[in-house]
Amino acid sequence: VNAPAAVAELRDAIARADAVLIATPEYNHSIPGQLKNAFDWVSRPVVTNPMRNKPVAVIGTSTGAFGGVWAQAELRKVLGALGARVLDVELAVPHAHERFDQLGRLTDGNFVEQLTSVVDSLVLAAAERAARIEVSA
Repeated sequence: VNAPAAVAELRDAIARADAVLIATPEYNHSIPGQLKNAFDWVSRPVVTNPMRNKPVAVIGTSTGAFGGVWAQAELRKVLGALGARVLDVELAVPHAHERFDQLGRLTDGNFVEQLTSVVDSLVLAAAERAARIEVSA
């Protein structure tokens, strides 16, 4: 597959990463087309798909009341189909326009705690994966 340079860079970054945290907005109850397209490119060729067995957490936000839960569910489905190890953790931030400051920082303490928990889970999953790889080597 002759992938554009940006795709090759993304594939390499994912391959080097111990885990991946993906934050998605929600457009019309789904993920942005560009995000889906990026993962379609990254997953090819299948034999070198860097998402396979990679610990992944999905978080999201929207300006609506549900905080992007539909987009997160859709993205989890896509990532699962790619063979990623999608963690069963969630962070949906509703009313995004009220929860972030001008620099894009999350300002609601409750959601900051939830984000910390998601990241902690992802770090643990990455460490467990590294230990399994080390044992099998």
